[in-house]
Amino acid sequence: MRAEELFPDDVDAMNVAGARVRKGSIAAFAHNALTLERVDPGSEQYALARADLLEGLPELRLAGLFEVFNVRLPRAARIVEEELARGVR
Repeated sequence: MRAEELFPDDVDAMNVAGARVRKGSIAAFAHNALTLERVDPGSEQYALARADLLEGLPELRLAGLFEVFNVRLPRAARIVEEELARGVR
């Protein structure tokens, strides 16, 4: 399946297992994961990136992202592993 088949230009989200998955979810996740690695863990930027990363986890889990890909960036990987172990909804 190609991206435009899943998300044509006029569609910005789809329903997966009762959750709304937006078109930019994976790109936002990558941006936030990279930010977590680049900024000081005590900074406001880190806190915002962490919160945004956590907010997107349920839909990415439902979409099957973590069944296909491992998160390799250490800070993001730790956060994802902890949340998935907790049973993120």
